[in-house]
Amino acid sequence: MDPSLRKALVIDASVAGSAGTSSYPDSIKCRHFLNRVLRVCHRLAFSHALESEWTRHASRFARRWLTAMTDRGKVERFQLKQDVRLRAEITLAARSDGERRKMLDDAHLIEAARHVNGPVASGDDKARNCFREATHSVRGLRAVVWVNPMADADRTLHWLNGGAQAEPDRCLGFGVED
Repeated sequence: MDPSLRKALVIDASVAGSAGTSSYPDSIKCRHFLNRVLRVCHRLAFSHALESEWTRHASRFARRWLTAMTDRGKVERFQLKQDVRLRAEITLAARSDGERRKMLDDAHLIEAARHVNGPVASGDDKARNCFREATHSVRGLRAVVWVNPMADADRTLHWLNGGAQAEPDRCLGFGVED
């Protein structure tokens, strides 16, 4: 693969936790997603907050995968401060306390994605939908790419093979007009 097409991916603990060895469809899809990341030469963007989540939630398979990624030098670890402005805008954009909590719980994914200019891979469609709704007023969310390895419609394996590009329909702000 062309090195310019290699991306640093922010892979949520929801994917790491689902990527077990069972024959459950979500488990298989997450396992295939992680294996494709390993083979296609993408990197893992690993903020301190994300690493803490992985420590609590990753399956045994995902922990072995992380070790393989680390051994190959494909883990980009970094410390990030919370983006106070982004979090304030998210708080104001939330339509309910539940939405506000959901977005603030996953704001570290957005912050990491913006830091590395890479996509988020998460199985949490509730969070994705909350962030999508917030793009009407939070411009900083619009260009963030968010995919769900468990959603067949996202075709994430094909997307990874193609360089994990920021296709417009994968962006949180797709279809939002000023």
